[in-house]
Amino acid sequence: MRPDHLEAVTGYVNTIRGAGPTAKNARKTHCKNGHEFTEENTLWKGDRRNCRTCKKAKQTALKKKVNDSKRKDKPTLSRLQKDRDNGMTWTAIGIKYGVSDTAARKWGKQMGVG
Repeated sequence: MRPDHLEAVTGYVNTIRGAGPTAKNARKTHCKNGHEFTEENTLWKGDRRNCRTCKKAKQTALKKKVNDSKRKDKPTLSRLQKDRDNGMTWTAIGIKYGVSDTAARKWGKQMGVG
């Protein structure tokens, strides 16, 4: 072995100089959607990094999808009145239409249904 061509470096530097997947990922400066890995835009979980902008967009899209799948159209006055006449509670009406009982009560108050 010839030590004159060796350089004493840390394990991190040695890894970065390599050709494996760890080295390739460590050298990336942007996420797969093109957002830069800056200190403000990078979330670290242990030794893994994620793009804060992408995570927020994913959470927003998921929240919208969940809300869209739960919430149904606001009932008509006659439908709301019929539900109340059939003995449905505001909680049950809220569940039926994918809203809280408070929102269902608010609809009732707006439409004059007791």
